[in-house]
Amino acid sequence: MGSIIIDKTRVLTREEKEKSLRQAVAIVEMEGHTFTEEDKRIVMDMFDGKISKEELIKRIHRRLLTEKQ
Repeated sequence: MGSIIIDKTRVLTREEKEKSLRQAVAIVEMEGHTFTEEDKRIVMDMFDGKISKEELIKRIHRRLLTEKQ
């Protein structure tokens, strides 16, 4: 499985954040999963420092569990 490296030593530009998001979407889709617009918003919230990585994982995991029901 691929991974995205986040550089915590500097603030990413909007363009860099969007590029990282596109890479994350590609990795997720290569694994056969979907990446919703809500998922993209949540990832951008993490990139913007509004939520933690743990919160990101929790929210997307919750969506995946809801989809299976």
